[in-house]
Amino acid sequence: MKPVRTLLTAAIAALSLNAHAVTVPTDGSWFEFDFDGAGSSLYDLNTLEKSFTFNLSQSSILSVIDLGFSGDRFNISANGVSLGLTSAPVAQETEAIFDIATALNDSRFSKGNWNLAAGNYTITGIATDSPYGGGFGSMSVVAVPEPESWALLLVGLGIVGTIARRRSLDV
Repeated sequence: MKPVRTLLTAAIAALSLNAHAVTVPTDGSWFEFDFDGAGSSLYDLNTLEKSFTFNLSQSSILSVIDLGFSGDRFNISANGVSLGLTSAPVAQETEAIFDIATALNDSRFSKGNWNLAAGNYTITGIATDSPYGGGFGSMSVVAVPEPESWALLLVGLGIVGTIARRRSLDV
C-alpha cells in the first residue's frame, strides 16, 4: 500500500508543477487563446495552459471576443466564479476574420465585457458553442480611468480653454 501512496503523491506533485497560469498583459493589448470545440477549455496555444492570470491595481474591463470563423461562444469565469457568457452571435461567417476591430463591429462574432475591481484574477473559460469544431479568440484587460483622473483632465482642459480664449480676446 505504501508504494502506491508514494507513486500517487509523486504523480500529483508532478502534475502540480505543470499547473502554471499564463500572465495576461493589463495594458489593453489583445492576448490570443485557442479552444478545441464546444465543451473544451480555452487555452494558450504556446503553453497549453488553461488559466490566465493578472493583477489589477485599479478597476478594469476584461473583454473577450471570438475570432476566425464566427459562431463560437464562451462562458468566462474569474477566480472560479462564472462572469457569464459572451453575446450570442446572430449568424455564422464562412469567411475568417482575424482583425479584432472588424470582429468587434460585426454582430456575427460573440463578445463580452466585464468590470473587474482591483485584485488578483485567474480567468478560465469554456467554449459553449463552436459550429466549426474549434478556433480561437482574444482577450484584453484595460484599466478604467478613475474619477479623479477624469476630474484632473477636465480641469486641465478648462485651463487650456481659458488661456486660449484670453489670447484670442487680446488680439
